[in-house]
Amino acid sequence: MKQAHDYIWSVSREIKIELSKAELWEIISSRNHLEKFHPFCKFNKTISWSNGSYEDSIEYYGGRILGRKFYNWIEGIGYDLTIGDSSGNDSIVSWRINEAQDYCTVSITIMPYIFNRGSKIWNFFPFFAYTKPKLSNYLDSVLTGLKFFSEKKEVVAANQFGTHSWFS
Repeated sequence: MKQAHDYIWSVSREIKIELSKAELWEIISSRNHLEKFHPFCKFNKTISWSNGSYEDSIEYYGGRILGRKFYNWIEGIGYDLTIGDSSGNDSIVSWRINEAQDYCTVSITIMPYIFNRGSKIWNFFPFFAYTKPKLSNYLDSVLTGLKFFSEKKEVVAANQFGTHSWFS
């Protein structure tokens, strides 16, 4: 399993949601949760979801299938996971809920594998010109989907907030 120190940079996004921490946790910690709010998720198949063992897969509308293995489950707050394909192209993802007075923020941070290991010099331009903008757009769509589902109680449609060349 890849570790955070294997990566050079990360991409983070955050959104404000008018819901309690407990209600948000219930949404993001439930089985098949991505099918409710992820605008690029066709299927979110559960592999294991109990006794401290959490693992699933996501099939995107574009046909790509990635496995997710949760390795740090922080009840009521968030989790850390690896996501990747069978070729060892793993990224690290962290989800966190932070509670304010009458709302919460949800943040997602990705340490992607693409242009993010090895030489900082060779990877700097492709990461910041290509990978970071693509992942920022992706995370904005996912978080907007979470906000939409959380506040309106309506399942998000495919590509509801725009398409994405990697996942649509």
